[in-house]
Amino acid sequence: MKTSQINFVKSELKKNGYISRNHCLRVHLTRLGAIINHLIADSYVFHNFSKKPNSNRWGRKEDVGYGKNDFVYTLRNIKIK
Repeated sequence: MKTSQINFVKSELKKNGYISRNHCLRVHLTRLGAIINHLIADSYVFHNFSKKPNSNRWGRKEDVGYGKNDFVYTLRNIKIK
């Protein structure tokens, strides 16, 4: 797995507190599930949910997934081993 992709996901989580499948696909990152599993093995804890059409938790359609079906991983915390 490319370190640059993992670093991209980590930076988005640090900046926003969440990352979405559609956002990753827009930047040509197709292995988000594998990266999330790698981060879980590194003691990251996530809350994940499916975002339905026309339901926008963040207030604007432009924020995540443009109001379409999306899957969002929200960082809960990082456990120290």
